[in-house]
Order: sequence, then structure tokens, then C-alpha cells
Amino acid sequence: MTHPTTNTATPVTSSNRMTEDSLNTQQVDELLSQELNSLSFQDRSKIQEEIHGVANLCPDETHEMMESSLKYMQHYLDNIKHKPIFDRISPFSYVHSRDFRLSFLRCELYDPKKAAERLVRFTEYMSEEYDMEVLERPLQMSDLQTKSGKRGKEVFDCFKSGHTQLLPFRDRSGRMIGVSNGNYAMAYDPEIRYKSYQYILFVASRDIETQQKGLVFVSWGKGEATHWPHKEELIRADRLFSSMPVRFASIHQCFDNTPMFKLLMALNILVTKGAGNKMRLQTHLEDDCEVRYKLLTFGIPVDLLPVTESNNIKTKNHHLWIKGRRAIEQVEQNAGHYNATSNLVDCPALADVVFKAGTSNISHPGNSIFRELLFANYNAYFDAKTHASKQEVVSTVIQDVTRRDGKFLEWDNCGCWAIIGDPGLVRKKVYNSLFYFKKTFSARSNVQMTTCSTFAFERQYGKKRKRDPDGSESSGCQNCSLP
Repeated sequence: MTHPTTNTATPVTSSNRMTEDSLNTQQVDELLSQELNSLSFQDRSKIQEEIHGVANLCPDETHEMMESSLKYMQHYLDNIKHKPIFDRISPFSYVHSRDFRLSFLRCELYDPKKAAERLVRFTEYMSEEYDMEVLERPLQMSDLQTKSGKRGKEVFDCFKSGHTQLLPFRDRSGRMIGVSNGNYAMAYDPEIRYKSYQYILFVASRDIETQQKGLVFVSWGKGEATHWPHKEELIRADRLFSSMPVRFASIHQCFDNTPMFKLLMALNILVTKGAGNKMRLQTHLEDDCEVRYKLLTFGIPVDLLPVTESNNIKTKNHHLWIKGRRAIEQVEQNAGHYNATSNLVDCPALADVVFKAGTSNISHPGNSIFRELLFANYNAYFDAKTHASKQEVVSTVIQDVTRRDGKFLEWDNCGCWAIIGDPGLVRKKVYNSLFYFKKTFSARSNVQMTTCSTFAFERQYGKKRKRDPDGSESSGCQNCSLP
């Protein structure tokens, strides 16, 4: 799959084998049509539904299917003769853990042979970029600086700049969202930039919901584009995205409608392997406002995009995310194993209910469902005559959330969310939410509405009503004598 950041490259020179003159956008469109026609109508429909978040190509998981797939995956791993890096890994490494291997199976839609091959590529790529230590324990944020040699500070500064981020909340289907602003990454060469991409993808790959539903990526390429990808960079991108255990549900290329960006779009289509993956490339060449409206149709919360109207990067949420990841990784490091149990969450799941001061959590799907539950149980709670009856209504709300595999989270000062483990505190949160809902509901119902028979015709022509010389208001109709 092609890299999500499309305008990351070196200056155009005559020595580049892949140049602007060598691309014809019309020929690329014809090639794309031919490849898409190779897919059946049913396959195209399924991919389109997954792009819009209304379907999921990952099969329904059962214990028997997972265990059988893991067994076959091990069989294919044993049959791969040349895998020197993989063979050197300790049997106690996270690479051999059940959950980590399941992430590769989900990425390849439970094709055990492809999953085994991707896992071997992962070990080779990680050992080349860092060392064998990151194959004995999970990649950490500190590795960007401590295991990048003399350029460690540049790598971390690039990562901290926020040109590539994971949004704090998911889309309407529960998929994590990555955003990259390629124009601001141009100050760093590909070797540095791709380590940021690698860490972002590694974190996303550890989320079970993202493993099953895929990752949504938005490549924001607004502004001036004066660089062209070098062939070596395209090879680096292919190695990265063919080895990480992440499946892209869709990639949205948001470009200006200029010749340079159209060529970059065509190049991305050419280097993307597979008709199904090409179909997931969604290109938007409109202005900023229209692009944001289009992204809304795919369930992406555009109010959280870390890009201002002047195309500057917002870093507030990214820096909080960095702080939270450090806290989570410290818990794992202290526990000493890959799946350390932690009550910290960096990105709430689809059904989770979050509590935080302010309005930043309004767009979270779990809170929208929670508000519907409050509305459905509003009358039952306040009509209840006894304390026991009220407690039963509160228990009903909590059970409805947990039945959807949801959790109750509150914001922690460490920069992430903390699971509320105290049942009494959860009941108190629901109790307070019901009273707050009553307050807002009563305020809305008490608003006095004034209407009149002619209100529907008020300023229907977009003009104010004029007064006649005698002081009376003129009629809304200027072409007849009717009152």
C-alpha cells in the first residue's frame, strides 16, 4: 500500500527516474478503471461500504477460528527457510505472543500465509531501523531518540512537530484516524519522517478495534507543492507499509486542485499495489470547506483535524497524546510484558463513555449513545417514588453501556483517559448526568416561542421592510396594491 503522506519527497531533478513528464493522468485513470473492473461487483460494493464505515471485511471471530489460524500461521512460519532475524528472537519475546500474531492475521483478513510473511518482514524492518532489542520488547517513544544514532534529536523533533498525528477520538465506526500534513514534514528527510510514521502505525496496530476495522488516514496536502518523490523514498514507503500489522480502511488525499497535486495523486495510484487498495484511495481536490464537508460524509470528525484554516498544524492534542503514551509505556515497562494490564487509555473505544470538563468530548460516538440512554430513562428515573427504584434505573443505564463492551473513562492529568474502576463512582457519574440532563431539558422546554401568521413571509426576499413617508410599514409585495 502506498504511503499516506503523498507530497513527501526530494526536489525534482533530471536524475530522478520517475519524473513529472513521465506521468499522464489520463493514462493513470484508464489503468485504474481496468484494475477496478477486474473486481467483481460484490467485491467493489464491500470495499465501498467499508470505506464509508458501514461494513467490515474482517470475518467474525470465534475462538476455534482464531486458534486454527494461529496454528496454520505457525506452520507457514516454519516453512519459511530464510528468516535469520526471526530465528534469533527469544521465545519469550512479544513477537511470539498470541495477541501480537493475531494483529497480523487481522491485517491480512485471516490469511495465515500472508500473515506469516508480513511478520517476517516486520522483524527484518525493525532490526534494520533500530536493533534486536525492539524485537524483544515493544517499540517505545524513547526509541525514536535513543536508538536513532546521532540523528536521534532530529527524529524526535520531527515526531513532536505534529506533522503526523493520531486523533484523540475515533470516527463514527470506531476506527482510529491518522492525519498527516506533508508540507510541514518537508524540513526532514525520509529516513527521519518514516520513523515517525512507523511509531504511529505501531501504536495504532495495538488497538484491537483498529485491527478488526482498519485505520482511516487523512493526508492533508494543501498549500504549495514543489517536491517530487524519489524512487528510493517510494521503496522505503513500500517496505514500511508492507511490514507493519495495520490495514488501511481508507486513505483520503486532500489536495489543492493544481497540476502538481494531480500528478502526485496519479503517482500514488500507480505505486499502490492491488485493485482493492487502489479503490481505498479517496482523492478530494476541492477547497478546504468542501473537503471538510466531504470528510464528514465518511464519519470523520473534522472539528478534530489538527489543521487550521491557514494550513498551520495544531499540536495541543498531539502533545497531550505524547504525554499519555509515556505514562502508558511506563506501566508496560514496569510490568515487563507486552500486554500489561493498565487502566490508562489513549483513545477511547466506540462504546466508551468519557467524562471531561468542556465540550471536546461531544463528538465522541460513545457519549452520543450515552445521551440517548439518558433520554430513554429520563422519565423512569424522575417518576420513580423510591430510592431503590431510582437505583434500578441507574443500573439499567450502566448495563446498557457495558453490554456494548463500553467502559466509563475520566480524564487523567497524565495526558490520557483512566478507566473508572470504582462501581460507586460510576453510579455517581450516571446520577449526576441524569440531573444535568434534567436541567438542560427543562431549560429548553421553558423557552417561550412567539409566532404569528405572517412570520413565514418575514424577509423572504432577503430585504428589510421599508417605511412609507407617513411612517407606516410598506407591504411585502412591491408590485401590487394588496396590503
